[in-house]
Amino acid sequence: MRKALKLAAWISLFAGLVVLTVFAALELDHALTVKLEALKTGSMLALERIVGRTITYGEISPSFFRSINVRDIAVHDSNDPGHTLLSIHELRVYYSCSSFSLDRIPLGQSTRSGFSTAGL
Repeated sequence: MRKALKLAAWISLFAGLVVLTVFAALELDHALTVKLEALKTGSMLALERIVGRTITYGEISPSFFRSINVRDIAVHDSNDPGHTLLSIHELRVYYSCSSFSLDRIPLGQSTRSGFSTAGL
């Protein structure tokens, strides 16, 4: 009888830990989604402000390996938004994981990858 109660207690404890883990994972997923949306919006607005042009992109996909891939980037002419000045198939942006945990996003930091554009 005592063994059965001990087993039931361990099973209950394990089930409770599983439930808590699921709720914690859902909260973490929500928090990361909110942060990444803020990063997407803030990054694009900052970049548009820097270049003075409208920028569109096809997809932004985050990675747990400290980078974000941006696909199908287009920089448009400010006088003729239908005219594309620069098109980039894929761009990988690296970030610091500590920036997310410390509640700050370093939008002003960047690195150059050795290409230049005229007229931007």
